[in-house]
Amino acid sequence: MHFDSFDGKNPSRDRDGSVLTNWNMFGREGMKVGNHRNDMHALRKFDTESAIERSLQFSDVAIIADDFGRDSPALGDLKGLQLRGYNVYPVNENLAEKRSKVNGIEVFENVAELDDEIQIVVVHTKSEYIHEVLADLSLRTELWADIRTIWLEPGVVVDDQVLSDIHDFGWMVVQDRCILAEVMERNISHD
Repeated sequence: MHFDSFDGKNPSRDRDGSVLTNWNMFGREGMKVGNHRNDMHALRKFDTESAIERSLQFSDVAIIADDFGRDSPALGDLKGLQLRGYNVYPVNENLAEKRSKVNGIEVFENVAELDDEIQIVVVHTKSEYIHEVLADLSLRTELWADIRTIWLEPGVVVDDQVLSDIHDFGWMVVQDRCILAEVMERNISHD
């Protein structure tokens, strides 16, 4: 098996056509996307505090939100994370169609269309849209295999089946915690 460098834009492929990456995630290198669910399955075993500690070490964040309005929690998170050196990408289909920007950043229609690495996906949507969000994240995982954490902000309620689906992808899960509050409480900065 041969591994080329992974630049986040042009994934390398194995002989069988599987996308390969060579980013090091907790000691794993050269992970095939085709085996992503099996290889990453162990991540689901992290308790909430461990998932938060590990997740906040990452610096590339997509924020999927219904609303990036002036008083929205999503905009607050975006601005706060940006100030602390995180690379933040707003995701909202309606704003992307209008070619809008949020705090000077291009808004994307979905996570799958982002060319940059995404390690944390923060979800600020109505709970009824979670299956659409997971479909987008599933596609992203098939293409890039870079998502490590799904962060469900307070108010995003999911059932046990959704949690099971998230865990089956091997993603760490944080629920009912504000990402910005956790970053500030721990005084984390990626500058």
